[in-house]
Amino acid sequence: KEWGSMIQILKRPSPVASHGLLAWNLYLRGAAADIARDLSDPRAASHIMGQLLADSGACLVTVYSTLAPSRANMPQARTDANFAIQVLRTWAPHDASLPSVSESESGLSHADRLRVTR
Repeated sequence: KEWGSMIQILKRPSPVASHGLLAWNLYLRGAAADIARDLSDPRAASHIMGQLLADSGACLVTVYSTLAPSRANMPQARTDANFAIQVLRTWAPHDASLPSVSESESGLSHADRLRVTR
């Protein structure tokens, strides 16, 4: 069998977001809850959360902009990138200009979309 064939690739189950990205989303939700609980000033809390998002988002951009996935790993890379965009869109202010990803383009399962929500 040729493992890199398109038939073998198409038989793979549809990917879900990587464990690291799911953990990152959980970390952001926990950090936001802790910041909101411990800080009485909403502007300071917003500033800290914004800095956390900017720093972690910059790390993700660095990682995903240098990826060169094989044809077999392209669906996973696409799902991971779209999941990261969805998470950042969830936490971004409404006037931020982040790329829009439709549900059909995102490749996320319904369960993954539920994990993104706060």
